[in-house]
Amino acid sequence: MANKIGSHVIENPNKTYSFVGSVPAGLAYEYDDEGDIKIALNHGEGIARKIAKRNGRIFKTRVFATKNDAIKFASDNGYQVENA
Repeated sequence: MANKIGSHVIENPNKTYSFVGSVPAGLAYEYDDEGDIKIALNHGEGIARKIAKRNGRIFKTRVFATKNDAIKFASDNGYQVENA
């Protein structure tokens, strides 16, 4: 059974899609190290991205080509999106 989350999929200005709302870290970001999530929570995404890059890691906002891709990714990872 999927975990229902209070997230929505939105279309970004550049015609990609991402999650907004109460979003689990694995749906919101692509990252190599859990510590970067803590840095983002405490100091912001930009700082987390810079620290990750400096240390050869990935930390970036996860985006999808289509709304269906986003919903499928969430579903494949055990989440049910509100506006799916």
